[in-house]
Amino acid sequence: EAVLYHSGSMVTTTFRELVYQQIFAKDLVSNIKKKTGWTAAQFERVAWEPYAKAFRGQSNFRQISVMKLSHDLWNTGKQKKLFGQDEHGLCPVCTSTIETMEHIFQC
Repeated sequence: EAVLYHSGSMVTTTFRELVYQQIFAKDLVSNIKKKTGWTAAQFERVAWEPYAKAFRGQSNFRQISVMKLSHDLWNTGKQKKLFGQDEHGLCPVCTSTIETMEHIFQC
């Protein structure tokens, strides 16, 4: 029989999440701060637990969409052009400028 303790508490139902956090959290936090330009204090002001709870309550499709939007991975014309999937990468609505996330919200 084995028991896992973390910070003085026995780990039961959160084992998988705890292991994931121990493996990936440091790099994830570093990546988020780098990409957003946030300081450690700004990062700590985010209510991550309610965010995670709301995120987990979404369907897989919505979770994927939120992650793509959050990490600038949405398949925009700019991205399509970068990967050779579209010659010009123009917005399909206005066809006058390269489609970026910023443009999508303004067009």
